[in-house]
Amino acid sequence: MRRLAIGQQFVTRKTRIAIAYRVIENAARSILGAAICAGVASGQFKPFQSAAHAMVEVAYSCFPNPAYEEMYAEKYNLCQDIISSLMPIRKRL
Repeated sequence: MRRLAIGQQFVTRKTRIAIAYRVIENAARSILGAAICAGVASGQFKPFQSAAHAMVEVAYSCFPNPAYEEMYAEKYNLCQDIISSLMPIRKRL
């Protein structure tokens, strides 16, 4: 479980900034997304943010842990190396 929690705090941006994010409760995300779009398209909600706020229930929020900053940087660099090494193969596909 610890590994999952650390993975959820992983660096997600090219700027190497670990960001906080929310995980929604509803498992049927594609259906929820369609309902949000329908709510906006029908005029029941103006911006998408209002529709999402009304329909989405947050299960939990995940915040970066400053104690893992060095590990974030190492994992980020490893991912960048993997992506770079796979580029020649990707071009052949």
